[in-house]
Amino acid sequence: MSLHIKGDAHGALQDAGLYRDGAGVAVTCTHCRDLLFWRRRVKLNSSRAELLGLGWASEESETLTCSNCGFMMEFMPKGLTLTKDKG
Repeated sequence: MSLHIKGDAHGALQDAGLYRDGAGVAVTCTHCRDLLFWRRRVKLNSSRAELLGLGWASEESETLTCSNCGFMMEFMPKGLTLTKDKG
């Protein structure tokens, strides 16, 4: 079964692919062990920033959504470098 996920204006999904961390280790879904993910950036908004109209200035994190089961993994902005395999 394959899950079809579409992005929206606030976090459009980038192309699906195989991703590796900064050490070159392939990222694997912790739920189903699949290797194919959709990637997108997500704003780390706080209630206070939104209230003051400063949500646009909030940091971003990276999410990888498993294309098989839909499990989402979130990575902090400076915590992990993700690279897409070209193969």
